[in-house]
Amino acid sequence: MTLLLISLLVLTASHLVPSAPPVKSRLIALMGRPWFYTVYSVVSVLALAAVVAAYRAADPALLWLPWPGARPVALLLMPVALFLVVCRLTTRPSAVRRGIYRITAAPGSLGVLIWTLVHLANVGAARTVVLFAAFAVIALAALIKNVRMAPKSASTEGSVWSEIGWVRPAGAILLYIALLHLHPLVIGVDPLAGLT
Repeated sequence: MTLLLISLLVLTASHLVPSAPPVKSRLIALMGRPWFYTVYSVVSVLALAAVVAAYRAADPALLWLPWPGARPVALLLMPVALFLVVCRLTTRPSAVRRGIYRITAAPGSLGVLIWTLVHLANVGAARTVVLFAAFAVIALAALIKNVRMAPKSASTEGSVWSEIGWVRPAGAILLYIALLHLHPLVIGVDPLAGLT
């Protein structure tokens, strides 16, 4: 468990420190934008690989029993989390808040935070709790930073849903269905088990 905690601290630091606006601007000025993102990506991948290795080696001892009603809540909230992430990945931020940015200034961070919290409520093994808690810290820190840096003014033309369109919600639903089917194969846990 010690190695997992250390690797998660390194992963958290590798995300939070270089992305802090003062640090990021100094590193980009020093290294140039392409080199900054290259080094940032390599360090992030290596840190994640260390987390995976440490997670596999950690004791899967049970810390607590998950809350019995947590699974239906997760099944209801995961489409929302995926919708927010899909919108973030397919919508560029701009000087004026449009589309999903009219609903939330940080859709990606909010989506990841929802994902981590519903999973935290559904796991009980100590190593898994520690893993999702670290992801929640990263997502919460990114959410706070993104909300602070977001433009204050929103578009006054059109409507939120006309700017979002129907492709993004449809894509989130398809992704949700795919994840429900792949979860037992990739993760080893069926989110729908015992609900029918």
